[in-house]
Amino acid sequence: AATVSKFHASFAQGAAGWAITDQRSANGTWLEAMRLEPGVSVPLGDEAWLRFGKDLWVKYATPERLVRLIAGLG
Repeated sequence: AATVSKFHASFAQGAAGWAITDQRSANGTWLEAMRLEPGVSVPLGDEAWLRFGKDLWVKYATPERLVRLIAGLG
C-alpha cells in the first residue's frame, strides 16, 4: 500500500535557507529521526535525510549543492 500522500510535504526558501513542511500527510514526514508536526516549517540542512511515509527515504541537497554535484564538483 502507498504510504506517501499526493501532496505530502512542501519545500520553501526563506531568509534563513530552505525549509520543509508536512502538509498533514496521513503517514508523516521525518527529518532525520524527528517526525515533523503537520503545518510547521522546519529548516533543512544540506545532506539531511528525509522520510516520507513508511518507506521513501531521500537525502536532501540544497539547490546550490545539487548544481555542484551535477557539474561533478562534489
